[in-house]
Amino acid sequence: MAPPPKPLNVIALISGGKDSIYSLLHVLSLGHRVLALGNLYPQAAPHVTSTPSTNITSTSSPTTAGTTAPAADDDAPDPDSHMYQTAGHALIPAIARALGLPLFRAPIVGGAVVGGSTYAPLSGGEGGGDETESLLPLLRAIKKAHPTADAVSAGAILSTYQRTRIESVAARMGLVPLAFLWQYP
Repeated sequence: MAPPPKPLNVIALISGGKDSIYSLLHVLSLGHRVLALGNLYPQAAPHVTSTPSTNITSTSSPTTAGTTAPAADDDAPDPDSHMYQTAGHALIPAIARALGLPLFRAPIVGGAVVGGSTYAPLSGGEGGGDETESLLPLLRAIKKAHPTADAVSAGAILSTYQRTRIESVAARMGLVPLAFLWQYP
């Protein structure tokens, strides 16, 4: 009999919606460990030109998760992102506190530059202004704080657009992409 698979150390991407939380519950039910939460939120104003790598904020202690949340503007307009759900972004610090997990957040930079259901990053692996690339510095910051992280989970259910982009970033980070809800009945 084969030994049971080694539990994964997971970074759970959460959006404030039910799907990302349900995916996180699947991670736990399968015996994996959630090390940290990751969230991308809308920038406070469309004219802001900062990069996500300079605006990553985190909470280091599960008991204080959310108390040092970024100055994400709760009234920031939903950017109608093709990649990220942002409607519940103001709730993310409270969710982190309730789960007792450290939270890392960064602003979404760019827009949907690379269309279609497949994804390959521009500019030799990064950048090009596509919003997908906002995930890369966020995951780097989480991996720096949690070097044992070896997987990333997301709540993608039917969006090939989202799933392939998360898979692209995960592959570049050496992370196993987990989409337990993918085409879930």
